[in-house]
Amino acid sequence: MFSDDNHIKEMPLNLTKLFYRVLQYWYYIPIFLTLSTAVALYIYKSTATQYKISTRLLISDTNEQAPSISATESALPGINLGTINNVENQLIILTSSQQIEKTLNQLNFGISYHEHETFKEIEIYKDSPFTVKLDTSGVSLPERKFLIEFISKDEFIIAQDDQPYSQRHKFFEQIEIEGLTFALLPNDNTLNEQLQNRIFSFQINPLYKLIAYYQKAINIASVKSGSSIFEISIHQNNIQKGRDFLNKLAENSVAYTLDKKNQIANNTIQFIENQLIDVSDSLNMTKHMLENFRSRNEMMDISMQGQMIIDKTENLELEKAIISRQLDYYHYLVNFLESNQNILNLLPPSAQGVENLIVDQMVSELATMNAEKQSLQFNSKEDNPAIARINRQISGKKEIILQQAKSNITSTQKDLDDVNQRLIQLSYEIRRLPQKEQVSLDIEQKFQSTDRMHSYLMERRSEAQLAKASNTPDNEIIEPAKVMAKTKPDLKLMVALIVIVGFFIPFGIIFLFVFTNNRVLDKEDLEQISSLPIIGVIPKVSQKKLFLNSNTHSVLAESIRNIRTSLEFYPNNGSSKCILFTSGLPNEGKTTNAINLAISYAQLGKKTIIVDFDMRRPSVVKLLNIKKNGYGLSAFLSQNNPENKSKLIHTCEEHRLDVMVSGEIPPNPAELIAGEQTAVLINELKRLYEIIIIDSPPIGLVTDALLLSRLSDINILVTRHKHTPKPMLTNLLKDKKITEIKNFNLVLNDLPVTKRAYNNFSYSGKYYKS
Repeated sequence: MFSDDNHIKEMPLNLTKLFYRVLQYWYYIPIFLTLSTAVALYIYKSTATQYKISTRLLISDTNEQAPSISATESALPGINLGTINNVENQLIILTSSQQIEKTLNQLNFGISYHEHETFKEIEIYKDSPFTVKLDTSGVSLPERKFLIEFISKDEFIIAQDDQPYSQRHKFFEQIEIEGLTFALLPNDNTLNEQLQNRIFSFQINPLYKLIAYYQKAINIASVKSGSSIFEISIHQNNIQKGRDFLNKLAENSVAYTLDKKNQIANNTIQFIENQLIDVSDSLNMTKHMLENFRSRNEMMDISMQGQMIIDKTENLELEKAIISRQLDYYHYLVNFLESNQNILNLLPPSAQGVENLIVDQMVSELATMNAEKQSLQFNSKEDNPAIARINRQISGKKEIILQQAKSNITSTQKDLDDVNQRLIQLSYEIRRLPQKEQVSLDIEQKFQSTDRMHSYLMERRSEAQLAKASNTPDNEIIEPAKVMAKTKPDLKLMVALIVIVGFFIPFGIIFLFVFTNNRVLDKEDLEQISSLPIIGVIPKVSQKKLFLNSNTHSVLAESIRNIRTSLEFYPNNGSSKCILFTSGLPNEGKTTNAINLAISYAQLGKKTIIVDFDMRRPSVVKLLNIKKNGYGLSAFLSQNNPENKSKLIHTCEEHRLDVMVSGEIPPNPAELIAGEQTAVLINELKRLYEIIIIDSPPIGLVTDALLLSRLSDINILVTRHKHTPKPMLTNLLKDKKITEIKNFNLVLNDLPVTKRAYNNFSYSGKYYKS
């Protein structure tokens, strides 16, 4: 009547069913919501407050040389006051360990002070009620942390953070702990503060760790795309400490660019001042000699011829001085390059009044290469390919300059020899003058030559100082450091944590449970898997209410009654009806349901017997509390003795039904069931009883149930809520041997009794009684 050759079918997704399945796990949400709120609250309370502090810095975006005063302006011809590094180099220098170390050395960050609260500790920086004075003589300070708990206004207990040391001390008292000597000094307002029962700590911070920390902490971002204004920010627990650090770092960045631009100017000024010392001495000496000579010889002026000789000599001496400076510079350049001195100290030709555009340009290019190399060296190692490339370029440029300087020495020496020859000729003309005039002329000549040299050097020093004074730094502080925002604890993040952990994660887990579930959950699952008739759904009941009793209004009794009613639609084979119970796997409730159906028929007044054909794991005797007599189906079928049939049957007085026990477990249950004696036994029972209930082994594991199904009128496969795997059931029902079983039906067991619209137990009240 209900048989179908194709037991497997597909059904569309039932959204209502999905909703109610998800709703079964509703308790996950309040659990996760409570946990996430507690965790978020703890994180919020225990996280030290942090602020984003930032300053804005303008960085010149140019690689050109700084402007210079041209030779036509009678200043320092083409003097190179340094090169302006590009933005990338400036940013690298800004965050370099050298710049940060310089900044930290100007600040008092070596010791940090904290106050401990219930869940966190707060850095108090300059608001500490005490100051630690360390004896640093000859000691490399390690990283240490000490806890301070005040027990009075001037007495405290000090303990190392990770050591068992703990001892009482007072202010100004010398404390020695593992090689460290220090004392705590009260600040001015400490005596007016309530310190008792407050806990503080101070930590010694090695410089290298502070450098590493701030290198990672500094964040640089352009204020606007294409802009040369950059925002430099850090996240700091103490606002004043963060502002002090950023302001000092920005000041050092501005000072660095100015120092770079002034470096060559300073070298030039120093060089001129060194020359001025010698020239001033010579000028004073010749002036004194000239005055003494004229005073002794009563000479006021020299003759016209002598004046003409002086003028010619002065012009030649000036020309000689210029050539000599050129020659001296070229010798200086050769010696400088051959001795591999620091290029940073190399003076360009213009610094000594030497006009040579080719050499000046090459020296400037060499200085630019060296500046680029220094920028790379701030945060790079010597084996950096970029540094190796710059080194090769510097070596090549130095070789070219060296060759050019040696060539210029040769040509300049010829020019100097020519001027000296012309001066010798003028000296012959001087000898023709009177003796006194010759001496006076010689002294006058030296005085005027020295005076012009002194005036020239004074003028050039003033011009160099003026050029230095006109220099401005490439970087400029646009805004001093200020607080931009409070970053920790992040209230929005805490709310997001509560929402994600309290709602989304449990929903994800629930949907994971629902969509990855491969167990039979309800009647709709069975309908989706198979087209076999589902003749009943058995509710989940307590162990005490596992079997039917005199209460005929329970949910269990009504569900068994529904199964019994469904079986009435199958025609009787004569006056009896043989019903076989099996399952796909053990522990799915086939035996319990077989017993309950037998009890239900017995309550109806039918002459009923339940036969325990599960000779592998018999359980009917135990469940119905029937005393064993050692004889059962296994012995009867193996002995083939019809006279012992009466020993098989026991009467259960409580439920008014007969029970045929399985007996001892045989070694060959399948062979015994397959024998002819089994069919004879079943036919005999059909003659004696109206209802025969057979409890057989799981059909998904052994063939016993399949053999017995040929002798039964109706076959029932029991499945269990959250126990029967869907893939196993699907494969089982696809088996050709299973599809050939007649009158095959399904029962869903152990379904929780809830008021859900998708199961059979949606209603309660006066119809059902526990």
